[in-house]
Amino acid sequence: MDSSKGNPSSFAFGPYEADLRAGELRKGGTRIKIQDLPLRLLGILAERPGEVVTREELQRRLWPGDTFVDFEDGLHTAVRKLREALSDDPEKPRYVGTIPRRGYRFIAEVEIRNGGNRTAIPPTDLAGSMSPTADENAAHPGATPPSAAVFAVQAATRAAPTTLRRRASDHVSWQIRCVFGGAIVLAAFLVWWYTPLPPPQVTRIDHLTTAARIDTPVKLVSDGARLYYMERDGDHWNLMETTVSGGEGQRVETGATSAVALDVSPDLSELLIGTFEVRGEPNHLWTIPSQGGAPMRLGDVIANSAVFSPDGKQIAHLKGSDLWMMNANGANAHLIAALPGAPSWLAWSPDGRTLRFTLTQILGREGNSIWEISSDGRNLHELLPNWTHPSSECCGSWTSDGRYFIFTSSRGGLSNLWALREKGSWWRRSARGPFQLTLGPDSPWGGTPSRDGRHIFFYNGARREDLERLDLATGQFSNFGPNSGVMQVSFSRDGKWIAYVDPQDGGLYRSRLEGTDRVELTGHGEDVSFPRWSPDGKWILFDGTTPGDVSMSYLIPAMGGEPGPLLESQTEVRDADWSADGRKIVLARALGSKDSDGRELEIVDFATRKTETIPDSENLAMSRWSYDGRFIAATQDDQSQLKLWDVARRQWRVIAHGRALGISVWSPDSRYLYFQDLLGKGEEVWRYNIRLERVEPVVEFSKILRSGFGRCALFGITPDGSPVIAFNRGVYDLFTASVTLP
Repeated sequence: MDSSKGNPSSFAFGPYEADLRAGELRKGGTRIKIQDLPLRLLGILAERPGEVVTREELQRRLWPGDTFVDFEDGLHTAVRKLREALSDDPEKPRYVGTIPRRGYRFIAEVEIRNGGNRTAIPPTDLAGSMSPTADENAAHPGATPPSAAVFAVQAATRAAPTTLRRRASDHVSWQIRCVFGGAIVLAAFLVWWYTPLPPPQVTRIDHLTTAARIDTPVKLVSDGARLYYMERDGDHWNLMETTVSGGEGQRVETGATSAVALDVSPDLSELLIGTFEVRGEPNHLWTIPSQGGAPMRLGDVIANSAVFSPDGKQIAHLKGSDLWMMNANGANAHLIAALPGAPSWLAWSPDGRTLRFTLTQILGREGNSIWEISSDGRNLHELLPNWTHPSSECCGSWTSDGRYFIFTSSRGGLSNLWALREKGSWWRRSARGPFQLTLGPDSPWGGTPSRDGRHIFFYNGARREDLERLDLATGQFSNFGPNSGVMQVSFSRDGKWIAYVDPQDGGLYRSRLEGTDRVELTGHGEDVSFPRWSPDGKWILFDGTTPGDVSMSYLIPAMGGEPGPLLESQTEVRDADWSADGRKIVLARALGSKDSDGRELEIVDFATRKTETIPDSENLAMSRWSYDGRFIAATQDDQSQLKLWDVARRQWRVIAHGRALGISVWSPDSRYLYFQDLLGKGEEVWRYNIRLERVEPVVEFSKILRSGFGRCALFGITPDGSPVIAFNRGVYDLFTASVTLP
């Protein structure tokens, strides 16, 4: 692109669109915040894609001679902010490349948009140089093609036999056909290569509901006219419906205390639902006629997730870690495959050949991934095993025509919708993707395509939690922490300092109890959790991840410094906690990279880092050492049992049972062990009395949950023995995105 043509006022590249006159940069239809100087820099670089724009030219055009500014600092700042806006990695750039000591260049293809006209820069026109002209042949005898040689022979030998002339003419005709055929093939290839199928885009996002009581994670189901979702109502959950255009939700009568929609039959005549008594337990499967009528129970089948086959004759369902198949009436249920983890969010391809599902590693913290298997139980494998961006993928659904697979990917604590192109075009180069569809607002996830493929319905919201202190004497709650929003608080033994995770940026911080002397110990977005102070106040243990995305327990000086792994291990190490004297650390170590390998508890000598396995500690986690050093508490991996290890007697005993036992917390005097069943009717908090060897109730949250709170979770104990509760004020609603899916 010649620079004399001037700066393009409107152009596009990748998923981005820039309008310099309006001063706007958009991605997938969503406006991105960018300052004027980085946007002007983008316009200058996009004038000549692939060419180096020197630092001198940038200085002349961005900072005229009468402008007094530190050019080097200003240019570096502008480039950095431009890359931040484009999510561009300077080490592996996709848009802005650095030419050391010379300048920068734009390395992506640019499409100029002037009104309704569009011009792609480049491609280069190669067709014009495909074959030499007659003048060129005359000027270069050595390069003369055979056809020109034949004509030269004919001109020189007028008395040649007719047969010779005919053969020469046929030879020339054959060559001409070959040249024209090759030109057509080459032109078709150039069109195919240089005019690829554009990526899918979101053109508009609309808010559908404002209930703010939607419970997740639940698959969003649509019959084309309505959306089905679930709301929590105190100690039970209602199946709700609203129109695809939005509005107030209405309860769907199912005759059950709690119910969830799982799928709609292909002919739209039946709604497949699951009913349950306790959240998190498998569902009993039923079908309900769409036009009203009595529900029909599908045998004695229970399942975590279920979906109709495209022809409506079968239902695939997940039970524990197994994939099952049965007839649509519930008969002939049979096992298809045993899966390597905890599967959920089942989807069946429109052609009936493939099933996909989200797989969670039960013992690991590798997050979620999407797997697929043929409908006959063969060819089980991960869908995106070599995706270059380590992340957490889940919650996928096909478009009705099978051309795209819409899923959710989470990065840096935020989720967004992505699309994988399943079917391309014979006539245009078709990249498979994945393509990012949304960039906020908040954290879009759980996309369900509309039946016409023009919209994607999804959840969106922000999880907001505040910590509050419970006064055991009065039963009253009061605000706690240096500010609202601190999470996973750990107190120093002298009660003067706290370490905590800031959910806004994911960083680990240390401050005084009142919030002063705040120091950031780790960088943003490093996925840290559960800090633990050493008894002498010099060190902080916390859980994090290695560069290879393996969960690991780390140590960092309490006053700040470089964190380092507690142990050199190729397998997961987490849930570390200190002994009373700080000389030893208890932790949970995985015995292999697979869930089936299990884990066990170990005690580490802090000075030598030598380890000792605690007997009979298989598949225990969330280990916590009492402050007096006498006991270690741990929870079964399936969260069904809380156990206590007597350090002196070297024996275990079970002290509590539950459905989803969370973390346990010792009181500062080690007299009580506090714990909670997160799937209890009122999410009750209990404590185990060490002296009396009995469980005692502390507080329950039924009224608070009925008022609209999503969760009330135990997170710690203050130095004076008061429980600290995290109140989830998360707000999730339904949204719709208008999309183009070429």
